[in-house]
Amino acid sequence: MPLDADVAIWLGELVGKAVVELEHAPGMTIEADDRPDYWLQILPEASEHDGQLEGFVLNFPYRGHTGDPVETLRQRGLTPPPGTETREWEDNAFAMIWIRPDVPLVGLAHFAGDILQVIVGAARSAELSVQFDYGY
Repeated sequence: MPLDADVAIWLGELVGKAVVELEHAPGMTIEADDRPDYWLQILPEASEHDGQLEGFVLNFPYRGHTGDPVETLRQRGLTPPPGTETREWEDNAFAMIWIRPDVPLVGLAHFAGDILQVIVGAARSAELSVQFDYGY
């Protein structure tokens, strides 16, 4: 959306908190204007071998879109971090993409904000709220 720097730093710090709590399988749901239909989840993934951060899954509504989500992001003018992969999607329903673990957290926050605006449809001026859930 482009996020204000302060909001991106705040979200980046929250992602960092989730990474610290990786053993509890945290997930963050970011909502715009408390609207349950304008959301994005950031789910840190732990390696099954050593429990270390293996990457981030972004899960978001994919209403009004078809085809590979990473390609859709590019077609809509967004630049995914290097190595970003599509995990799963259903046309006009949802999308899950994977982002490698070495992405800067503030950059990840900016990218999440861009997806919220460009793909999900949140207003540029939307206030964001974050909820943590565990056990993903």
